Amino acid sequence: MAKKPVPVPTLLITVTGPERGRWRGRFGTPRFFIGEPQEFTDLTLTADEIEELQEDPELKVVVTELVLPSDESKPADVGPVDAPAPDPAPVDPAAVEPAQAEQPAP
Repeated sequence: MAKKPVPVPTLLITVTGPERGRWRGRFGTPRFFIGEPQEFTDLTLTADEIEELQEDPELKVVVTELVLPSDESKPADVGPVDAPAPDPAPVDPAAVEPAQAEQPAP
């Protein structure tokens, strides 16, 4: 069975309301915007909701495009997380120098 692709956000929407607050109710859940910035992604808000927020004169809305890493900068596939670690290479005891005993401090 093929895995479903995981949605990846491409926009960060930061909304700051007036100090006294402002209700917006056309969203799936009514939201109360205050003087503190609140962050959303385009996975949380639809394009119509983002546009509606931008048109509200009492809200400050900043839309930032999220930069996704290119394929070249992605880490190499290291396999399953629960994969056992490879066995260490065998060590030839004759090739190892004996450890020197530490001298006591005078």
